[in-house]
Amino acid sequence: MHTLIETAMLASVIALVPTAATACSAIGCGGNGYEMRRDFVVRVKHDGRALKGVSVRVTGNVENVTKLAFSGMTDFNGMVHVTDLSAGNYWLNIDLLGISAADECFHIARHSSMKARRKATYRWGDDAPATRRIAGRLIDSQPGKGGAPLWNLVHRVEIPISGATFEAPEPSDW
Repeated sequence: MHTLIETAMLASVIALVPTAATACSAIGCGGNGYEMRRDFVVRVKHDGRALKGVSVRVTGNVENVTKLAFSGMTDFNGMVHVTDLSAGNYWLNIDLLGISAADECFHIARHSSMKARRKATYRWGDDAPATRRIAGRLIDSQPGKGGAPLWNLVHRVEIPISGATFEAPEPSDW
């Protein structure tokens, strides 16, 4: 159970961590990104196979306010059809289980050029190293004893949890 001080410390650390959306809008999009057509297809794959259930969001700036322009999930073919976007600058965010496959900017011209894309394909999680075996120990980090409350929070004690086991789920169980 977290103490009030631990919770406040955790909340202050989380508040300092920028999210992808704020980071993207803070740095802007050089050259407005690549050009897409008003209607296009996003396809997501993992390990060469279509990935179902991936979150696809498109946001755009209207009068300096970020608004959701499209939200959907990939189907059994790993695809989602984005339709009826108006001309403007957008951000495409694709993620599953908190792991991002894309966080890119793009634009839609009033009149699409020949180079405007009709589809975009992304790989999810393919860059993560595969692991067959893990080993280690499970510990519980507890506040120290005997000092002032703040000293105890800073000087934590690691207590091993004996007999703990870990079982990783199969990807097919997701």
